[in-house]
Amino acid sequence: MPDGGFGGHSPAAGSTESGFHGGRGAPRWVNPARRLRIGLTLPQFRRDASSTLATFDELWRLGYDGAFVFDHLWPLLQPTRPALEGWTLLATLAARRGGGDGFRLGTLVTRAGLRAPSLLAHMAATVRSIAGAPLIAGVGAGDAASRAENLAFGLPYEDAAGRLANVEAAAVALAGTGAAEVWIGGLGATTRALAGRVADAWNAWGV
Repeated sequence: MPDGGFGGHSPAAGSTESGFHGGRGAPRWVNPARRLRIGLTLPQFRRDASSTLATFDELWRLGYDGAFVFDHLWPLLQPTRPALEGWTLLATLAARRGGGDGFRLGTLVTRAGLRAPSLLAHMAATVRSIAGAPLIAGVGAGDAASRAENLAFGLPYEDAAGRLANVEAAAVALAGTGAAEVWIGGLGATTRALAGRVADAWNAWGV
């Protein structure tokens, strides 16, 4: 990632070159192009969105640099528990705060197989218009734990090659809209190579 962007990995606490970890309100002596930027993924495994929105407002108040949603229709392997739908929630966040003052909104990650690439790109363009600034669109393939979820909602669950092809098609469609900075999430060598070829960043965790 270029200096000044979010790292394409799970957010973690840290410090800048000067030893100061700052949010949007960092002192002037902190070079904004060099400091670490911190965003958090919001809680979504609930039926009532009020606490999620309150968490979002608190992130904004505390000076965090971004907020992210994920794209599960239920908590992994827990089909009886509720989950707030990611893109609907993201549009709500965009209307609530927008993308002004350097605050970023995005997905970590949206599952490519849940929607046709053209539909996903259209959704991203709409949310970007509401936010007034480009999104960060993290895109992932899902794994075996996602199979039951897909099938329960009438969506196909493809093999690894098919899921990776979906990620590439989604990334290309999103990039074509100019609505989002595209990150590709995953730990495999093939996924990393795909990120280097068609995305702006690679999203990883536990590394």
